[in-house]
Amino acid sequence: MIRWLLLLTLACACNQVHGLDQTGLIYDTPPIDAPWACPAIGTMPTFSRQLHQLPGRGCRQYTFSPKTKRAVALCYPNGVGANKESFVGEGPLDDELTPALSSPEPFENPRLTPDGQRLYVSHQQGTTVVTEQYTRVNDTWVLTKTNPFPNGYISTIATGPGGDRALMYTGGGLWEEWAEIAGTWMVVGPFDADFPLIAPVHTSLSLDGLRVIFEGLDYNDGRVSMYYSDRSAVDQRFRTPVVIDVPKSQDLVAMTEDCGKLYVFGLERLFYVSQ
Repeated sequence: MIRWLLLLTLACACNQVHGLDQTGLIYDTPPIDAPWACPAIGTMPTFSRQLHQLPGRGCRQYTFSPKTKRAVALCYPNGVGANKESFVGEGPLDDELTPALSSPEPFENPRLTPDGQRLYVSHQQGTTVVTEQYTRVNDTWVLTKTNPFPNGYISTIATGPGGDRALMYTGGGLWEEWAEIAGTWMVVGPFDADFPLIAPVHTSLSLDGLRVIFEGLDYNDGRVSMYYSDRSAVDQRFRTPVVIDVPKSQDLVAMTEDCGKLYVFGLERLFYVSQ
């Protein structure tokens, strides 16, 4: 597989956006609508070798709503890692985000539902991880539920028959698939039981729940790669994942509903590759 190499002025920091061989870096301009479409199930999407850098910095863990065209992310006022202060930012995906939620306890894992109407975040309270569900009321977020599921570390959220879905890390290197059924989140099946020699992280479920991209450690050779898998329906198991030639990410990745763009994070910035 051809390795990616990110062409940045700060060449010594290139390996922080893991990957990349002979890739052009483009400072992004407003995109032109393209007739993108996801490939047939069983066919891996392919992306161009031009890496686009979006404006702004200091945010990570981006998730977005195709309906509202808005994103949320975990943002730091003095840059990622500068201190423990953080807020959940919201705004257009391709622009700066402004504070939407703040807390004296550092937030983690903001996840926006595909319709843009609910937001899940987690934070530490003493030795306990608390997950909160917020619902959009006009232009504000209102806390409506605490601990809707037992662990705050979940994938991006998909929508499907009956409600929202997500992949959830349950500890011990295992992931499960959860679905919201009649207003209650519950386990509907395992995720990685069929490929036990790969340890997934930074797991991103497509908005229709049929595709997944994640960074994984191969226990056989110790290599870290980006993997892709799909399935023909949300009640079926994912196929054995295959390595996909895209940049590795320092944090959560996200793919648009038409598979046209894949967003990755590195160097405290957001990038994407497109079909």
